[in-house]
Amino acid sequence: MKNAVLRGFMLITVICLAIVSILFCVIFANFNLNQTELHLMDTLHVIDYSLEYDGDIDAQTAELDGILDSSARLTVIKRDGRVVADSDASNDIEEDNHLTRPEVEEALETGQGTNIRYSTTMRTELIYAASLSDNGEYILRLSEPYKGRLYFARALIPAISLSCVLIFALSLLLSRRFANSITGPLTAICERLSKIKSYNASLNLPHCKYDEINSITDAINTLSKRIEKTIGDIHYEKKKTAYILDNMQEGLILLDNKGNVMTINKTAMEVIGCKSREYGKNILYYTQNLQITNAIDAAFETGIEQSFDLTDANGRIFSININKVNSSAFENAVDGAIVFMHDVTGDRESENMRQEFFSNASHELKTPITSIQGYAELLTSGIKYSEDQREEFLQRIKTEAGNMTGLINDILTISRLENGKNADSESPVSISLLIRDIFQSVTPMAKEKNVSLFTDCGNICVKADYKKMYQLFNNLIVNAVKYNKPNGSVTVSATGGDVFTLKVSDTGIGIPPESQSRVFERFYRVDKGRSKKTAGTGLGLAIVKHVVNYYKGSIKLESKLDVGTDITVTLPVEIIK
Repeated sequence: MKNAVLRGFMLITVICLAIVSILFCVIFANFNLNQTELHLMDTLHVIDYSLEYDGDIDAQTAELDGILDSSARLTVIKRDGRVVADSDASNDIEEDNHLTRPEVEEALETGQGTNIRYSTTMRTELIYAASLSDNGEYILRLSEPYKGRLYFARALIPAISLSCVLIFALSLLLSRRFANSITGPLTAICERLSKIKSYNASLNLPHCKYDEINSITDAINTLSKRIEKTIGDIHYEKKKTAYILDNMQEGLILLDNKGNVMTINKTAMEVIGCKSREYGKNILYYTQNLQITNAIDAAFETGIEQSFDLTDANGRIFSININKVNSSAFENAVDGAIVFMHDVTGDRESENMRQEFFSNASHELKTPITSIQGYAELLTSGIKYSEDQREEFLQRIKTEAGNMTGLINDILTISRLENGKNADSESPVSISLLIRDIFQSVTPMAKEKNVSLFTDCGNICVKADYKKMYQLFNNLIVNAVKYNKPNGSVTVSATGGDVFTLKVSDTGIGIPPESQSRVFERFYRVDKGRSKKTAGTGLGLAIVKHVVNYYKGSIKLESKLDVGTDITVTLPVEIIK
């Protein structure tokens, strides 16, 4: 732009200099012509005063020829048009009438006249000046060669050329400064724009002395602020979207129609084992899992949703769903696929647990049912039994029915605890009274095994669900008595401070180290053969664990074989002072 402005100014300068030069030459030529005419007229007036018209006019004219310029020619013409004298002695006096000469006609009409024409006598262009004599009888005409206006213009060319060069140089300098003053702010704006590389860079262009350019800078500054705000909003939304995606528990991958990754969140990267997030590359760059890549290919080819389970390196189970995306409903969109990964570890574990639970429950129920069915068939077979045998069969049926009822009640208890249902309201529970009631119920079993019962708790009262607390205490104490050694002991201690702590210690058979982490599982038995001889449902410690989890407490087990077991339960329940 600067060069264009400079070229424009130089072109205007050249045109103006040419016009001025031509006008100057014309004006100077006309001025020179006028001066020549005035000089000739002044000379004629002097001659008019010096001539004595009563004397020899021809002789006087010859004398004046020595005074005049060598190229000048004086002609004295009678009023009737006859030439009476001529200073050019080499030429005969012209005999033709001069009244038709333009300068003569003008002189007769106005007193003086001029004319420029080619002279056939002198064979050159002459300028003629004619003046009527003071007495009015003669016309004095003076002529001299005239070289034309171009002659005077050529004489001025050196001076005009030097002036034009100086003016052109000065104009070039001033034009550069003027062009810089115009293009400088625009160049500064362009440089400022080209240096902007970040989205949040503010322009804030400076003002200059031109209002038109200031209008442009104001418009750019306003547009810059709007663009900056818009880009900031987009950047914020992008960060917010990335934050949401990266903090999702589910994995998400967006693919274009060529299988290149457009978006992938942190969970998906962990699932497929990808460590580098770089968009725009094929899915094979992120994972070598054939199950995923083959399913993506199948989704693209068939358009049918692909679903399967995948276990990651951390042991989590994810349900993978791959759907092809049809972009026909969206403008400027392309076909692709969405890979959605949902963590179903808990669901699968719950499903496996339910299956295992039903299997164990069926197995545990099968034994008493089979026993009841067998004794019932003996009683109804028609075989004659003694009254004592009959009574024994009925007693066994009653015992097995009781075991089955206890098992079902324990199953229902665990079900209620897992569902978090609490039909009973919380109320003050006296720990000492609760332990005393349980001791009374287990005393027959303790006497049978010669196990001593001890308690160490003060007057502690907590706000809790009585039934849940009873199940917790009862199962721990019953297990401590049931799996104790003859002449052993069970000690129950409780403390209340910031939290409530219960500790049940026994001198029983103990639990092997490999089984200590599993004893709280449902239906788990340390010694299958010995457990069959000991009545129980196998759900006691599982109920204890559920009660502790219900109150968001903790449980700790310490046990040594043939030494004894200590179970400590901590519950964050309210202590009633």
